Amino acid sequence: MKSLFKNNTTAGITQKLAVGTSISIVGLIVLGTTTPANAQVGITSLDAAYQRGTSSSYDTTVANPCSTGNYSSGCDSNINMQFGDGTANDLKLSGFNVGTQSYSLIQLADTVAFRRVNGQGATGERQLVFFEYNTNNKIKSSYTNTMAEAMLSTIINRGIDNAFSNDNSTASNNIERIDYIVSSGLAVPNANLGDIGFLILERGGNDPFKIAAITSLDANGKPASFGLLKSVATTTWGKIGPNVQTAVMRREENQTAFRPSHLVGNQAISGVYVSISSLGITPGQKIYGYALFPNDITASNDLINLSDFPTTTSGGSGEGGLDLMAGGGIFMLNSLSTISGTLYEDTNANGDFDTNEPKLPKDITVKLLDNNNNVIATTTTDSNGNYTFTGVANGNYKIQVDTSDTDIPTGYTLKTANDLVVNVSGSPITDQNFGFTIPPSNPIVLLIKRITAINQIALTNIIDGVDNGNPESPNYVPAPKDADDNHPNWVSNFLR
Repeated sequence: MKSLFKNNTTAGITQKLAVGTSISIVGLIVLGTTTPANAQVGITSLDAAYQRGTSSSYDTTVANPCSTGNYSSGCDSNINMQFGDGTANDLKLSGFNVGTQSYSLIQLADTVAFRRVNGQGATGERQLVFFEYNTNNKIKSSYTNTMAEAMLSTIINRGIDNAFSNDNSTASNNIERIDYIVSSGLAVPNANLGDIGFLILERGGNDPFKIAAITSLDANGKPASFGLLKSVATTTWGKIGPNVQTAVMRREENQTAFRPSHLVGNQAISGVYVSISSLGITPGQKIYGYALFPNDITASNDLINLSDFPTTTSGGSGEGGLDLMAGGGIFMLNSLSTISGTLYEDTNANGDFDTNEPKLPKDITVKLLDNNNNVIATTTTDSNGNYTFTGVANGNYKIQVDTSDTDIPTGYTLKTANDLVVNVSGSPITDQNFGFTIPPSNPIVLLIKRITAINQIALTNIIDGVDNGNPESPNYVPAPKDADDNHPNWVSNFLR
């Protein structure tokens, strides 16, 4: 939450970081009694490092409206914007810590989607992004041209200003829901639901929001249902830094590049860890990512179609003021691991998955069993035949394909042993593949000798054209052979 055009600051120590230097900054807020498994918690440090980015520049005009205090030539005045200024540009995230527990990013979401309702705040696809800056036209971070590119990234010194504000203020938009979608879903052993989840980052750590797990997708890959709607209060944020000063820019649907509108002074990067278990997910339930909502809606609102969401949500009030930063992905406790593989058609029947062999379709069930043959997690294949179990503790396991699954193509038979034994000991387990074969088609038989040996009569030109020299020809017959089939007796040693 902020007053527009004012340089707000958050108390804290500004970190000076060399290129490639990792940061682990002790949080200003440390939650002592709440555990990640039971609730959303403030993180206590970030694992991130500044890296050199990409330099670029372009000529544009200052946005209108704008802050003339930040851009003295006024709104719509000409300006040259330079990105990737300096040598330490992009703050890249790899993980975070909650007390003594360390978490690492294992994958970004497959897609991020902004669900919009046109209103007084904006119409169409308005893009509104902030970048860390050095001066009002020299931008520290690398350029990105869309909110989706900015948010689906490990570069965290970029983000969205007042993500859910739609009250026609300078930093308003028409976004009502932000979906981070994992299209193949997440399958996590029941015992580890508290040890895998999502990291939400905000500039300033002073805005509430709401979050829910996506529990199913429709045929178009959009959320079809949600889990419990959970509230995250402003007191939950872990304000761990570093501090960033940011330039807010906007781009309308018919414009090609961002235009600067105003500057925001130093604010601390703040974070909340949201475990899967804290979203009310039951053991064995599969989720497909998460969705973020403004703070002024409840579970009784139309979460899917957004038909009754308020269209006067204020960024200044905090209800829509979430200054969301990049980093939307899946994070896992470092002591856990993953198991993955592919279901494929073993066309050459060699028992190995070759890169040119076809994959089986999506939605085939694969199970993970513990050492006592109890099913502890279930997942399904994606459209490329791949499956993954996430958040697996060290130990011995078995992997099974549900061979009764009707998504397995008709006639396919599993040839790989259906109890693949794996031992997890801290590193990802990959290439746990299952090969299937299909029934052979009717063979084409080339007859070489027929009744000649019975009738003792030489027959000429009956099967002329037997290929004598090209092993790739379907008519090729290895020696000994008789190209004309005109001998009444078998050639010596012909029968093998």
